Amino acid sequence: MRGGFNAASGQLEAFLLDTRGTPSGDVDGNGCVDDADLLQVLFAFGNSGQNLGRVDVNCDGTVDDADLLVVLFNFGSGC
Repeated sequence: MRGGFNAASGQLEAFLLDTRGTPSGDVDGNGCVDDADLLQVLFAFGNSGQNLGRVDVNCDGTVDDADLLVVLFNFGSGC
């Protein structure tokens, strides 16, 4: 447990930093990089725009080989 200054309240407050998160490439957010994540990226492959959601794994505005590689390199993580 750590502490920090909350500028909004002007108080020192405790906080808990949870760094576990979801593995990179976990498109569906279930904690496991698996075939479901791979399929979502493959079905969205080639799409571009602002509202791609989690299938744009690297958040560059295009679902491409870079996103696919993140899923493949992390395949099996969290499972």
